[in-house]
Amino acid sequence: MSAELWLILPVLFFAAIVQGSTGFGFGLVSVGILTLFLPVQFAAGLNALPALTVNYLLLWRLRHYFHWKDLRGFAMAIIVATPIGVGALRLLNPQIMNAFLATVLAVAILQSCRGTSGKRKPWHAMWLGIPMGIFSGLLSGAYGTGGPPAVAYVQSYSYERHRHVVSIQVLLAVAGTIRAISLLSQGALSSEQWLINGLGMLVVPLGVWIGLHLLRRLPGVWLRRAILTMLVMTMCHCLRKSITPSTTQPLNTPVSINQSL
Repeated sequence: MSAELWLILPVLFFAAIVQGSTGFGFGLVSVGILTLFLPVQFAAGLNALPALTVNYLLLWRLRHYFHWKDLRGFAMAIIVATPIGVGALRLLNPQIMNAFLATVLAVAILQSCRGTSGKRKPWHAMWLGIPMGIFSGLLSGAYGTGGPPAVAYVQSYSYERHRHVVSIQVLLAVAGTIRAISLLSQGALSSEQWLINGLGMLVVPLGVWIGLHLLRRLPGVWLRRAILTMLVMTMCHCLRKSITPSTTQPLNTPVSINQSL
């Protein structure tokens, strides 16, 4: 694995830059690139701890911009639903879940394209954060793919850029922490995967720093376009998975861990 390691670590580094500058996309970028030269079942288990490191670093650096007001229901729902998803969502059809997720993202994308003048109202009531949080927690618990519902929910509020990023990190960190504990308790990753996870934790801080620098320097319109592009890419990814039978295993099998946005 030493040869592959020199490919894996730069990919994790680049993914940290993406998430640091847009607020999400670590899993989408890392797993998407790594699966070009590694088996998906192995590659998807290499970013559990690096992704969580990115979440907490961004949360700490941007903590002064964080407010609980709109996120409390979503966060509480994630706390309840993620452990359930570890055992329960594996029994559901992942193609149906991805189709529903693509629909949620499509609505968020349409809402983002409505223009930037004035303060837009979200396309949902605040209480909808509870069912969306449950959906995100279930996806996080079973497949590690709880990021897109969180991104769609936060994106709809049109926050200032720093608040946008830190709000997503809080939701992802909550689900990621619960899931990491589940991985450890169930022995779901091999020792080699844990070793690479540990090395990944060492390279992502510099990527986060670069990403934050871009976040502060990028013009607002560029940042909105970058976020919209990531949403579209995630939606297309979900659509593809919704029409293609999944070959990955649920969380409680040894090599099928997917920590994607």
